[in-house]
Amino acid sequence: MKIAKFAEKNEPVIPDLVGDLLRKKIPHQVRDDKFLVALAFIALFLSTPASAQTHNVCLLLDRHPTWEQHLEDAHERWGIAKGAILAVMDQESRFRPTARNGVNYGYAQSNPRTWNWFRRDAHMPNASREDFGASAHFVGWHFKKMRSRLGIAMDNVAAQYLAYRMGEGGYRRARASSSSQTRHIANRAANFDSQLENCD
Repeated sequence: MKIAKFAEKNEPVIPDLVGDLLRKKIPHQVRDDKFLVALAFIALFLSTPASAQTHNVCLLLDRHPTWEQHLEDAHERWGIAKGAILAVMDQESRFRPTARNGVNYGYAQSNPRTWNWFRRDAHMPNASREDFGASAHFVGWHFKKMRSRLGIAMDNVAAQYLAYRMGEGGYRRARASSSSQTRHIANRAANFDSQLENCD
């Protein structure tokens, strides 16, 4: 098993409601209903896939042994750091292949229009949004597109992620700069890369 020598701290936050219940601060007359809601929160958290609960990349790759080669392939083809791929997928879908937010779907949360552009441009006509390898290539392809069309360096993960979320047009119109969220994604990418260097 791969073991990380260090990992980003990612302690789950239990809703305040649960803490209130445990401390018995909720009035008795409403405690039963609140307790049912709290149980629903707990059940939702426990049902989340293990890969979505950890930022330990070494354990993640140990659970999914084919992912390491997919990351290497995308890195070689597009020149994107493996940590950046993982950080984007983690933020977008928590590594869930069927995650959906409106029309956005899959590991990389791509919309159909951009995904079809990617499939044509990257010569991957059968690529599926539910496939980790295809999604890794998509993130790399998107970063490279934004480098050529917006001038964003491949290693500027904060700006790249902003363009990823807003789209090329949105990024241009907003004359966007990095935010606390995008800087957090950049830090996570760097953390993931550091972990990858220390996986046994």
